[in-house]
Amino acid sequence: MRHSPQVDMYRIMLLQIKRSTVRGGVIINAKPVFLISLIDLIEDGKVKNNEFFFDEALRAKYENRHKELIPDAKITPCYRPFYHLVQDGFWSVKWKNGFLKPHGLTDRRVRENVIYAKLDNVLWDVLQEQDVRDYYREVIKDHFLNK
Repeated sequence: MRHSPQVDMYRIMLLQIKRSTVRGGVIINAKPVFLISLIDLIEDGKVKNNEFFFDEALRAKYENRHKELIPDAKITPCYRPFYHLVQDGFWSVKWKNGFLKPHGLTDRRVRENVIYAKLDNVLWDVLQEQDVRDYYREVIKDHFLNK
């Protein structure tokens, strides 16, 4: 299936997300799971107007997807990929009182300081299409989770 240049550009960006590692070089796949969760929330109609709130619906979707996709891994708290995905160039967070520094980052601090987060408008637009959502989910799973 051929995709638009925008779909291809964001596929490349999604596959270049930075992941962290822990002792022994174990790669943390919180961001790929978080991305799939965002796509699911769009599909479920839970997110309107490209505004992702740091709420229980987001946290529950992420935790359930994490258990499903990588059941043997400890669940990275949702606030971490929510906060750190900003580094990857297509996710931004609107803060209540300016940028929250990563030092002392907690679920509570993110919850109390975030108005909402959003995807690039073009990425949001392409994710309104079912075939693109399915394509991105498969690409993310194949690249990060099915190894």
